[in-house]
Amino acid sequence: MKDGSLPRGTHRLRFRPWTVEDLPVARALWGDPEVIRFIDSRDRLDDDAVRARLDDELRCLHEHGVQYWVVERTEDGGVVGCAGLRPSGRDDAPWELGVHVLRAEWGRGYASEAARDVLAFAFGPLGATAVFAGHHPDNAASARLLEKLAFARAGEDLYPPTGRMHPSWIRRSPRAVGAAAAYDLVADAYAEKLASELDGKPFDRGWLAALASRHRDGPVLDLGCGPGHVTRFLADAGVAEVVGADRSGGMLEQARAAHPDLPFVLGDFAAPDRVSDGRLWSAVLLMYAIVNLPAARLEGVFRCLAEVVRPGGEVAISFHVGGRVVPVDEWWGHEVLVDFVFHDPEAVEAALGAAGWTAIQRREREPYGEDVEYPSRRAYITARRRSKATATATPTTQGASM
Repeated sequence: MKDGSLPRGTHRLRFRPWTVEDLPVARALWGDPEVIRFIDSRDRLDDDAVRARLDDELRCLHEHGVQYWVVERTEDGGVVGCAGLRPSGRDDAPWELGVHVLRAEWGRGYASEAARDVLAFAFGPLGATAVFAGHHPDNAASARLLEKLAFARAGEDLYPPTGRMHPSWIRRSPRAVGAAAAYDLVADAYAEKLASELDGKPFDRGWLAALASRHRDGPVLDLGCGPGHVTRFLADAGVAEVVGADRSGGMLEQARAAHPDLPFVLGDFAAPDRVSDGRLWSAVLLMYAIVNLPAARLEGVFRCLAEVVRPGGEVAISFHVGGRVVPVDEWWGHEVLVDFVFHDPEAVEAALGAAGWTAIQRREREPYGEDVEYPSRRAYITARRRSKATATATPTTQGASM
C-alpha cells in the first residue's frame, strides 16, 4: 500500500494525511478531555503527549501506508476529526478501525460516514478480509456505531492505554457477510446516482401515484427503501402515514439525512413483524426490493408479508424481468459479491398465489435509456391479500408500457 492511498471520501467528507504542521489540530482533538476519556486513562493529554500521538500517526503512515487520517468537510475544509486504520496485531483481522471526532462536530453523523468510507477502502484497495475494532466498556455510543456498521462481537481484549478490558468487534468483508454489507459500501454512491431516478421514469411515477391514491390513509410500508426517495414520493403523493425500512444501515443513514421528516427503520423480509410493531399495513411496496432474492425464497417472503398486511390490503412489486441471475463482484468501485436476480413474472405471480395473495394487475415495460436505468425489461405486479390463504392464483389484468 502506497503512502498516497486514501479513502475516496464522501459528498460531505474528505481525507488527508497528518503532517508535522498539524499539531494545533491534534491539540484540539486529543487535548480535549471529553474526546480522550474513552481512549486513554489520563484525564488530559499534555502537549508532549499530543505530539507523541501525532508522531505515532506519522510513523504508522510511513511504515504501513495507513493511519487515522485527518477528516475534513469538503464544503469548507474544516477539520471534523480523524478516521482510519492501523495494524491490530491480530491474525484474524489485521487492521484496526479508529474514529475520533472533535467535540464541536458531534451529533452530525460524521463518525459513521467516515467509518463506512474507511471500511470501503479496507475491503477495496487494501484487500482486507476482516477489520477489527474495540471501544471503552463505558462507551455505549461506539458500541451502537459498530453494530450499525455490521461488526460482530468477538470477546474482550486488554487495551493498555486505559488499562481495561475493551469489547472487541470484527467486521468481515462483504464477500463474507452478504448483500446488506455490500449496500452499506455503496450507500453514498447509490444515493448520489439514484435518489433522483424517478425524474426520468414516468411509468414508475404513475404506478406509484396510483398506489398512493388507493392508500391515502395508510399505513404504507416501503420495504427495501434504499435512500428513501420512493418513500418521499409516496408521502408527497398524499399517503398520510408511510414508513421506509431497509436492512442496510448505510442506506438508512442516507434516507434519514435526505428526509428527516419521514420515519426510516431497520427491517427486512425475514421479520417484517418487527417493523410492523403489531399493526397491519394497508399496503407494502417492494420497489425492486426482490432483486437480490433467489426465486426459491419468494413464496416464503410473500407469506411473511401476508401476516402483516390487513385482509384486502395490497403488495406492490417491481422487478427486473428475465429468469436469470447476474453475479456482481465490483460495484461502483467497491469489491462485493452480490447476485442480482431477474425474475420470471409468471413465477412471481405463482409464488404470490401460493402465499395467500391474489394478483390483480401486471404491467411490463421496456427499459428507458441507459442514461436513466440498467437496460432490462421491468415488471410491476399488484396483489391483494386474501382473507384466507389458498393455493389458487387469479389471472391478472396485464398490460405493457414503453
